[in-house]
Amino acid sequence: MARVARAEPKPVAAAKPRRGADPIAVALAEPTKTRSPAKGSGTGPGKLTITSSPSALIYVDGRSTNQMTPKTLSLSPGSHKITLLEITSRKAKTAEVDVPAGGAASVAKKF
Repeated sequence: MARVARAEPKPVAAAKPRRGADPIAVALAEPTKTRSPAKGSGTGPGKLTITSSPSALIYVDGRSTNQMTPKTLSLSPGSHKITLLEITSRKAKTAEVDVPAGGAASVAKKF
């Protein structure tokens, strides 16, 4: 059986935001970090509890989850970029969070 080599992801440079650019598009367009395993003694996915006031749409690593806060998500261990989009004001807030293997982490934001 032949082995297939996996190519490592190449870093992507972030585009400079234009004056008057949509802040949500800018926040979501930022490159995500390459995931590195978070320190922890557990194995498997970790739990991330996300809350905000008021409720907001949840994006994980630039991808919509089609879910709103409050929510607990099961994520792979490592670093993740969490973006919350408050629909009424169209404001976005982003946080980097390390999810430990088999552990728990949380993100809370106020708009």
